[in-house]
Amino acid sequence: FHADVLDVLVPVAATASGLLTPEPEVWYSALKEVALLLCGGHFVLAAVCQVLAYLFSSPHGERLQKNKTAPPKYFKEIARSTMCMYLVAVLSAFPVAQGRRGVETALKPTFMDATLEPFPVAWYGIKLFFTVIFADMWTYFKHYSLHSPVLYAFHKPHHEFHDPSCFASFAVHPVDTLATFCPILLMCLPQLALYWPIHAPFLLFMGLLNFYLHCGYSVTILEWIFPKVWLNTSEWHNEHHRISVAHYGELLTLWDHLLGTHTMKWDKSRLEEQTKNVMAGKSGLDEQAHSA
Repeated sequence: FHADVLDVLVPVAATASGLLTPEPEVWYSALKEVALLLCGGHFVLAAVCQVLAYLFSSPHGERLQKNKTAPPKYFKEIARSTMCMYLVAVLSAFPVAQGRRGVETALKPTFMDATLEPFPVAWYGIKLFFTVIFADMWTYFKHYSLHSPVLYAFHKPHHEFHDPSCFASFAVHPVDTLATFCPILLMCLPQLALYWPIHAPFLLFMGLLNFYLHCGYSVTILEWIFPKVWLNTSEWHNEHHRISVAHYGELLTLWDHLLGTHTMKWDKSRLEEQTKNVMAGKSGLDEQAHSA
């Protein structure tokens, strides 16, 4: 019940939060522009990525969870993802509006403003490396926590999509959205010092990777390359949608390997043990998991 209530209240409260900013009209203008960009861009990119994943899938046209009878819930996926992108736009409106008011943000006009001497390229490379590690650590432990009995109600909507498509990539509850994307607010801190022409492609890649993780197909060359650099894959993440109690990594598989939350060497008893550990007696499996 509380999750259903917050499903409505969080977007309303998030939208109203702009009234608390120094210049609400600037904030709402930024929100409108960013929301149109993210919601429209998500739909177009998800559709393109879904078609490409199907065309290059191996075996061709065969979904990873082929034993599940229910098809992807496209319309519900799109609705959930659109709300997620709107809330991401709400968070993004804070640093955007701050910049438009002439107040310094984390985004710097030149590369040299975002790094240190000597060896500026090396310094920025180190910063980007730790950004990836932090983002992966944040999303891993956030994801793991959301599978606990206390918080699972806020993550359960995403597991309605047991056989997901690209449209389900960001189809999550508003509380899940805020937990995932709240680090966007760090962009309001000038001390973070980021150079947008480098940071933007990195964020775009993370979004495209998430589309691949949820496309429901396996693309051979990506499944061969990505594991070599610890990147998550469609096969790896689909296992999470199949059984729910393993493979929590959202960017890398690093923490799954370090903490043993992967199924590479699991037998039935190990799966049952993990289910009990994570869900404290509640399986958390979707309605078709046992038939897969």
